[in-house]
Amino acid sequence: MTDTVTNEPEVELPAAWPADKAAPSGPATKPKLPDPLPDTGSAVTLAGVGVAFGAHQVVRDVTFDLARNRVTALVGPSGCG
Repeated sequence: MTDTVTNEPEVELPAAWPADKAAPSGPATKPKLPDPLPDTGSAVTLAGVGVAFGAHQVVRDVTFDLARNRVTALVGPSGCG
């Protein structure tokens, strides 16, 4: 038995932009963003948080608020979160 590898797509793709739809023209425009949500205070408050691996304390006495209606990421020195 031999396997044949081809560059043919598994589905049929249209040769050009569909005739029943107008092709986009002109410069691209950014979509309008929704109005920002009001700041309604903290969703989560952390106070005095610490982390240890065995006897090795790596984080000590960290306190902060996570705001409501916001995206928050904690990113380490290597870029991972």
